[in-house]
Amino acid sequence: MLLWLAGCAAVILLRFPVLLHGRFWSEDGPVFYGNAWRLSWESALFAPYAGYVNVVANGAGLLAWALPLAWAPYGPLSVSLAVQLAACAVVVTAGDAWLARPGARIAALGLMLLVPFSEEVWLNGATAQFHLLLGAALILALEAPGGWGGWWRCAMLFLAPLAGPGPVALVPLGLVRLGKERSGARAAQMMALGAGLLVQLAFVLEAGAQDRLWRLTAPALACEIYVKNLLVPGAGFGALLALPDCGHGHLPLGAAAVTALVALIFAVVLLRAARREPAALWLAAAGLSVLVFSYGGALGGERFLVDPVRSARYAYAPQVLLAFSLLAAGGLAARAAVGWLLGVALVTAMLPKAPLFLTGPDWQAEVAAWRRDPSYALRIWPSPWQISLPGTPATGSLIPAK
Repeated sequence: MLLWLAGCAAVILLRFPVLLHGRFWSEDGPVFYGNAWRLSWESALFAPYAGYVNVVANGAGLLAWALPLAWAPYGPLSVSLAVQLAACAVVVTAGDAWLARPGARIAALGLMLLVPFSEEVWLNGATAQFHLLLGAALILALEAPGGWGGWWRCAMLFLAPLAGPGPVALVPLGLVRLGKERSGARAAQMMALGAGLLVQLAFVLEAGAQDRLWRLTAPALACEIYVKNLLVPGAGFGALLALPDCGHGHLPLGAAAVTALVALIFAVVLLRAARREPAALWLAAAGLSVLVFSYGGALGGERFLVDPVRSARYAYAPQVLLAFSLLAAGGLAARAAVGWLLGVALVTAMLPKAPLFLTGPDWQAEVAAWRRDPSYALRIWPSPWQISLPGTPATGSLIPAK
């Protein structure tokens, strides 16, 4: 297993070599790291943000605070890498028959690690929750092992809801599986997931989440599925040349016809494979549940979701889960689709990425400037995010109110 995970880590670091110089990304700096400076450790760990608590990002901020200032960005970087490798470990250690061949496992990991336009979700604490969401979905959709493998999966299921509310979308899937299997391992999984969700619910009710209320219409959802789940994985950078005009959330007739046709073929392929490999349906159900919940509760609304690059965090887990359902289904059509998705992902990964994700202020230079002038607000990635340390003027910074 360690060799598999080392390979996964190498792919992540080759795609995003930010570990070479350190990086705070967006909320990791002024919000989660800032809370660690301003609050007691227990208050910082459970401080809500955007209507819910994210103990993974908060914990990454605390780790950054415990490190010397020059090394602080490596707190979120290391925590997020560990979470991303934990999601990979679910695939690496799965005992399902369709993953038994090394080629299938390599393809599955490729589908996880090379999702086009997914730069936003890699190597930062703020979006590590989406890898936990993916890991939780995979745990419930795959076979439930006993022993140590079962216990660490339960721990992941408990942690996932404490990083964000997304895993609530997995409750119906888990309950149906529990009802069909009636196994102790599956019951333990649902108890772990339920316990984490109850704790998160308490924070959501206390903090309020009015900006997360469902505002998504059916036409807008269809448009977002077409862009995020058909164009992006199916065309990569080619999606930028074929974007439809989704004004007012309405999908053009041609794009709607393509979406309906692909959905029909997808359903036929899965239903034909269901008796031979039920995991295909479980994975598709998980992907669709997460998709609807994530898009419906996304910050920024439909204008971001119909952009291939922006709000990629909401599309990451559904893209992987739906691709996995095809990999599990097998058969000529499904294998051809998986091959196409992997080809697009590989080509897209080798092409230049948006500078937004690869360049930014040098942290060591920012620390040196702050040491010369303690009122200096340290710039982080992406612009104009910055950090003003306690006791210094916060004018122009993105420091949240205490």
